[in-house]
Formats: sequence, structure tokens, C-alpha cells
Amino acid sequence: MTVRPGSGWRHDLGLKLLSVLLALLLWLFVQGARIVDREMDLPVRYVGLPDSLELLDPGPKSVRAVLSGPAQEILLRPMLLPQATVRVDLSRARPPRHHVALAARDVALPAHARIAVVRFLDPVAFELRLEGR
Repeated sequence: MTVRPGSGWRHDLGLKLLSVLLALLLWLFVQGARIVDREMDLPVRYVGLPDSLELLDPGPKSVRAVLSGPAQEILLRPMLLPQATVRVDLSRARPPRHHVALAARDVALPAHARIAVVRFLDPVAFELRLEGR
């Protein structure tokens, strides 16, 4: 048996690597089409606090939630959804305490996101202490 020059495993190495890369991308696409649920920490942003009030305690900085959506968006969330936050509206807050019960509508997601909030895990609700200035 004779071996021709250039017929070893190195022959067309670029084409072989491209084939493996395309196969990997196809596999990721098919896997990404599945809908999955994942627990994630979302940062909390407090908005709408009247100038006449001040917060006595900062409240939670993040909230643990279960998000559901296509696997590629959920797994790549840090790159695709860096601006996903829980917005707590304090425009109707009154001293001395304001009770916050989180709902899915409080999560600000980009318009292109195909992700939904299934439920909040920790905290689900909390109280903020307020005082007039």
C-alpha cells in the first residue's frame, strides 16, 4: 500500500475544521430551540422616589427569579440581556413603610427578548422604610 503525499490527516485541515465548526453551530441551534427554565439573579433598580422622601434602608440589590425561554437566550443571558432588571416603582410610596410585592411586569426586558419571568424565589416581597425629608 502506498501513501500519496498530502493524503494524511493534515490534508484539507481547514475544511475539516470548518466542518466541525458548522456541526457544532448546528448542534447549538437545535439545542437552543428548546424552552428551558433557569434561576437567575436580576439586579433591582428603584425608580420614582419622590423628592420629599428618602429610603432609610437600601432594600435588596438583587432578586432571584426563574426565567423561561429559548435555551440560547437563557444560556447567553449575560451577553444578550445585560440590561434586564427588576424595576421597583416608588412613586406611590408613603412613610413609614412601603410594601413591595414583586410581579413579572416589574422585570424590564429588552424588546427583542423572548424570555418570560415564571416566578420570583427570593425575595418575593419585602418592605422598605421611608422617611420624609
